[in-house]
Amino acid sequence: MKISLCLPHSLTHFAILWHCDLVESKLEIYCKVCRLRGLRQSMGKNAFLDFPLPLFFCKRWDILNSPLVSYSVSALRSLIQTLLAFSNATTTNSKIWRYKMISLKNAYEILLSQKHTNPIEEIDIFHSLGKILAEDIIATRNLPAFSNSAMDGYVVSEIAGSYKITHTILAGDTPPHTIPQGECYKIMTGAKTPSNALSVIPFENARQEGEVMIPSQEIKPQANIKLEGEECKKGEVLLRKGEKLTYRTLSLVASEGIGSLKVFTPLKIAIYSSGNEVVELGSKASEEQIYNINGIAYHSLLSSYGFEANYKGILSDELEGIREEVRKFRDYDVIFTSGGASVGEADFFERALREEGAEILFHGINLKPGRPMLVGKMGETFIFSLPGNPLSGMLNLITLALPSLFALSGATSTLPCSIKAKNKRAFSLKSGRSNMILGSFDGEFFEAYRGGKYGSGSILPIKESNSIALFDERVEGVNEGEQIKILPLPFELKNGEKLLDWVNFVE
Repeated sequence: MKISLCLPHSLTHFAILWHCDLVESKLEIYCKVCRLRGLRQSMGKNAFLDFPLPLFFCKRWDILNSPLVSYSVSALRSLIQTLLAFSNATTTNSKIWRYKMISLKNAYEILLSQKHTNPIEEIDIFHSLGKILAEDIIATRNLPAFSNSAMDGYVVSEIAGSYKITHTILAGDTPPHTIPQGECYKIMTGAKTPSNALSVIPFENARQEGEVMIPSQEIKPQANIKLEGEECKKGEVLLRKGEKLTYRTLSLVASEGIGSLKVFTPLKIAIYSSGNEVVELGSKASEEQIYNINGIAYHSLLSSYGFEANYKGILSDELEGIREEVRKFRDYDVIFTSGGASVGEADFFERALREEGAEILFHGINLKPGRPMLVGKMGETFIFSLPGNPLSGMLNLITLALPSLFALSGATSTLPCSIKAKNKRAFSLKSGRSNMILGSFDGEFFEAYRGGKYGSGSILPIKESNSIALFDERVEGVNEGEQIKILPLPFELKNGEKLLDWVNFVE
């Protein structure tokens, strides 16, 4: 089997073109230096495996018999894993490219089209906040159930210059059926009004002289009276299946006297981190190690949107260890991993997924940050392998995974709801890919964090920003004062059919 690899050097306009032959179980490598521009034209814009290799020259080395002292250990390991992953290929002279990337639009189309069987459970209304309603709620009585006073004041049945006060109606009282001519009743907020009530005059708009009330302002018919059924009539739909239950919607449900609700059982979610260099919080990290940022970042981010997740630890870097953990994925509805989605790191993880029968829905999005994202499905379990860089992983979770999670939860509102803002300072973008830009929104202007110039491994930008702007592949920059769409953090979700309504396109 013959394999061709193209490894661009990040500091030059050249690339190392490798030709690797598998001969009698040995990998033989040849390389030469080529101009990057020519390779892009002949091999395709994204046809590169992006390893951090030093630029050097050689004629031929045998991987198994030579020390290859010019390689870093991690680069060599990544290269070998990539070659071995394809060692069982059936075609000869096959070229290995970077995983085929899909567009941001295609990623959303795939994610939002996935179906999931959601069990239904009945729970107490006091435990239903944040859950997804599994049935329509139909009004069994009018809302309000009876006409009542919206103010403390005097209820009258006609317009006159003065009225005799003959009765007082408190909230919860059964009032007299009608108000006699020339009379009025004192009435408290929420109290039921007599059948011939015309208007309620607030106490502050009248004066009382003994047992007589004299209005001080013009009387307007139906003023300060909430009419029976004016909000919702018996038999109408109060809430629809798929709505997320909030304090606003639950108060509406409570108005019907409903004490329990049928909801979709929440998704069972697990979170894994990965990487030999990652150590758990509370341990002591060496100079070469980093703390596990992604575990707590994903967990808290999901919690802030109403999803409960279990943190399961750091995945093994060994194939058998990954296999063992992947077999447990079926115990969950959704799996999140951080790291293991970029080329080289992903070989064992994706291999283990495939061996366990997983279908890879896509691997790689033409997006920055957040390109190395893998999404797969193993039975009823969905797997999101997000980039290891904290910023990339969190942005992918916010903009791509969250809408998908709501769709899998049975929610009808799954599309991010954007708002419009004026761009404060001009900034440029690299066209040919979609871009996500963090920034601050002050109610009128959006300002890109550091002009959009920050690394995907940064942490501070997510803390200093309160909004995200997404741009299509053709957008090359944004002018000062230009109106753009942004997603405030946290953003609301809406029900709609217009995909990518929250993304900025070239007009």
